[in-house]
Amino acid sequence: MDLETIMLIIGAVILIGFSGRMIYRWTRVPESLFLIIFGLILGPVTNFIDGSSLFELIPIVSAAALIAILIESGITFDISRLLGNVWFAVAFTLIIGVLTTLLVAGLLIFFLNWNPLYAMLLGLVSSGTTTVTAMALL
Repeated sequence: MDLETIMLIIGAVILIGFSGRMIYRWTRVPESLFLIIFGLILGPVTNFIDGSSLFELIPIVSAAALIAILIESGITFDISRLLGNVWFAVAFTLIIGVLTTLLVAGLLIFFLNWNPLYAMLLGLVSSGTTTVTAMALL
């Protein structure tokens, strides 16, 4: 793939991301949905980009995305709001974590006949909070 095509794709991703953010303000449709659709069109639908050629970039892109998410959430962080809601947040997190763990484990045990220990372990892993959901709650 030549340099012009790569720059065109990067520009299109930035434009779609920015436009998606503007659309999000009016419709509450997340901009990530537009980027996912664009990625599907470039990859599996049209085979314009071979997905296997991007595997070596995954660690770099994921680290950059995590840094951007954490910086954005740190800039908009309000400590007084956090201190006012800390007890509700702790209770909510514990309740949701327990319910998610039990739901996932129950489904795995009932439908797939999993070992209860493994089902609970996967339920615990699945109930964890990611930075994206934590930023949305803050």
